[in-house]
Amino acid sequence: MTANSTDKSTSYKILINNCGTRHKFDNFNKIWSEDLFYKIFQINVVTGANLMQNLNPDYLITVSSILSMVTPKNASIYCASKSALSSIHESFVQIENKKGLLVLPGQLKDTLLFSNIKNEHTFFAPLVDINKLSKKIVDNMNDLHNGTIIDPFYGNFIQLLGRFPYWIQILLRKFSGIDNAIDT
Repeated sequence: MTANSTDKSTSYKILINNCGTRHKFDNFNKIWSEDLFYKIFQINVVTGANLMQNLNPDYLITVSSILSMVTPKNASIYCASKSALSSIHESFVQIENKKGLLVLPGQLKDTLLFSNIKNEHTFFAPLVDINKLSKKIVDNMNDLHNGTIIDPFYGNFIQLLGRFPYWIQILLRKFSGIDNAIDT
């Protein structure tokens, strides 16, 4: 694929890594099993890393999750796998002459992956329009932009949550309803 650049004859190998599955969101003690852990990590992390190694793209687009930065109490294994995937992406794009785009979306609207997740606080966690997100990805890819897309915008502030004293974290988690999202 040829990407837009000052030299139109330059060709880039581009990989879009959107490998992903999740588990039923429920209490850690109800969902934990090594088999589930390995299944989720195999699909969300190992498969993508194998693609990266075998295809060795010049430009890597990794679709991870906003939940790689904060973990709701009911999504432990999924969040851990997305955090690992984000870290692998960050490491890969540090290789000389590599570029990449890390995509950290919130709950995607009109997709099967999260269709049965119910969250009562959509003001704090609005559903992400997949058409608008796709356009952002394509625009960044066409310019070979090296960076991160976080959508919705509130995700830019999520990492600050862990920097607050614990009692403030608890209040913010309750206020946002992050730990109330469940499968129906």
